[in-house]
Amino acid sequence: MGFCLCTNLAMAYEHVADRPAQPISKASAPGNKTQIKQSPANVKTGPKVKLVDINTANKSALLKLPGITDIDADKIMANRPYGSKAWLVTNKIVDTTTYAGIRTLIEAKQALKASAQTASTPNQPAKK
Repeated sequence: MGFCLCTNLAMAYEHVADRPAQPISKASAPGNKTQIKQSPANVKTGPKVKLVDINTANKSALLKLPGITDIDADKIMANRPYGSKAWLVTNKIVDTTTYAGIRTLIEAKQALKASAQTASTPNQPAKK
């Protein structure tokens, strides 16, 4: 015996429509001040942290990062420049555990490349 889905849905909606409206509880009442929605203006954020640029930071700034040792700081400085902060792991400068602890505290800004400056000058014809 087959049932028509349309009929079953219609019957289900009829039963819902027959029920009396449920009373609104005091906790969910619109005028109740116990429930305050936080708008983005109400949300407090922590102080902005100045990121350490791994391409330009000195050794003392690198040593302030959690988990960075003297040897790590020397390796970071010796293998500059970095295209991204993830290069610290891909180039095996620091291990993944150390990187996980510092990744939100560092950045790798790119210096203005000389090739980008010369690209704006007009091309000279090739010598024959």
